Amino acid sequence: MTGHTAPHALLERCRAVLGNHEWTPLLRDRLLTISIGYALGQPVTFATALNRADQHL
Repeated sequence: MTGHTAPHALLERCRAVLGNHEWTPLLRDRLLTISIGYALGQPVTFATALNRADQHL
């Protein structure tokens, strides 16, 4: 995998594992969901990094 494919695949696997885990003993009747974004490269500012991560959600 190259470019954006590898990080996306890794984060998707993490999302799937957390989404499929049995959280009932810990959370009782609540649901758990996650959203994961990533920023590649060296952004100039934190806001730029956050914007890039938002684009990859």
